[in-house]
Amino acid sequence: MTITKADYATQLVQERFFTDFRELIAHYPEVVSGISAYLQMNYPDELVGLSKEPDARLYRQLLAESLVTLIDRGALVAVADLNDLAQNDLVRLRRETGIGVELLPPPPPKPLSAKEQLEQCVSSDWNTLKIADFKKNCANDRAYRETFERLSEENRLGGNTATSLQRAGA
Repeated sequence: MTITKADYATQLVQERFFTDFRELIAHYPEVVSGISAYLQMNYPDELVGLSKEPDARLYRQLLAESLVTLIDRGALVAVADLNDLAQNDLVRLRRETGIGVELLPPPPPKPLSAKEQLEQCVSSDWNTLKIADFKKNCANDRAYRETFERLSEENRLGGNTATSLQRAGA
């Protein structure tokens, strides 16, 4: 039996796909036959086209859409609850396909930079500390004082108007 270019390309894409999502796939015993049946039922024309003209991107997309759809419809039954690695694979699969992304939790907020943390600290202190304590912080920390001065010039310190009036008259 001679292997064609299309067969070889298909095999490479499959191996890469099953490697990329191995943790997730390990939880579903009938995944290969399920994907094969799903592809034959839903994408017969595309499969014929791929046998004549290999397209790795299209084939991977079809594999990914098939797997996530089978999981979402309950056509594949997991042998155990998904572990963290399998959950991560499912998240990556959803992001790759765009299927079920609304089910994903929002990404965690980006951590604040040191500059942003200092700005938050200065602004919070400005609105909560006594003036004497705030002045001490400015006197003891140059970066803190410079941040205060910059935020003050940009009018980004918040609404502590009583303190602002005291400062303006000082």
